[in-house]
Amino acid sequence: NEIQSPHKNVTLKMASENRLLRLEVKDNGPGIPAGEQLRIFDSFFTTKMDGLGIGLNLCKSVIERFNGRLTLKSNGAGGACFLIELPLASLS
Repeated sequence: NEIQSPHKNVTLKMASENRLLRLEVKDNGPGIPAGEQLRIFDSFFTTKMDGLGIGLNLCKSVIERFNGRLTLKSNGAGGACFLIELPLASLS
């Protein structure tokens, strides 16, 4: 699933809302096929020929350890879009 376009883009968008830090990571790659979207965070599942299948699972585990969430969002423009939500720490 390598990107065929010579113009590879990754877009990051960050905002805070309702005591949450929201980070959106979007790319213009081939996206994730519909049949694989439910398994994308499973251990050792990969869409790449030489992938190990631990990256997204590890990211999700670390984010959840900090009471956050990692989800796959719809990306109407093609590619993949992931949303990371982490609670903001209290300063008191």
